Amino acid sequence: MSGHCCDLMTYYADYQCHRGHGRFDCPDNLLDHRGASNVYGLIIHDGGGSSVAIGYCPWCGTELAESRRFLAETLSEESSGMPARTIEV
Repeated sequence: MSGHCCDLMTYYADYQCHRGHGRFDCPDNLLDHRGASNVYGLIIHDGGGSSVAIGYCPWCGTELAESRRFLAETLSEESSGMPARTIEV
């Protein structure tokens, strides 16, 4: 399943619009996956390129892997001597 929790996550993480629209322009695409930071988000179809970050699969409820950005920020804070804090992505 390409590291995703269920078939629907795999389908939408890899979704390609059959009409040629971009990821945020296609009304059929629901999910944005930023591979470099491993962040998943539900696309906001308002004409822009926004999404709301999610931590759980909207179909099966499985907790998604932590984003690499969250881990990098947490490690950076811990190594700087500053108190660690929770960072939502």
